[in-house]
Amino acid sequence: MDKPPLKMNIMQVAYNGYLYNDSNSQAKLDPHDSRKDKRIIDVYHYLTNQYVYSFTIPEEGKENIREIWITSKYFYVLQDNLLIKYKRMHTPSIDE
Repeated sequence: MDKPPLKMNIMQVAYNGYLYNDSNSQAKLDPHDSRKDKRIIDVYHYLTNQYVYSFTIPEEGKENIREIWITSKYFYVLQDNLLIKYKRMHTPSIDE
């Protein structure tokens, strides 16, 4: 083996029936540079194994995201020594 295997999933967080997956893979239809300076979070309903939606979060500086927390209204990212708070724009219900 010339190269180590590619790590596909960087981090996962479960909240209220949903799995938030920080994925290292690029979608086929995304432009080649769409991941530059941002992370793509894919959301799945983990009881039905269905993809729900994706969203991006900017990467501040060169440090990796260390932790992610989710509440009913906010999405928090710990990156290096920064705690960044984002308002959740889409809060799916279990009945969707």
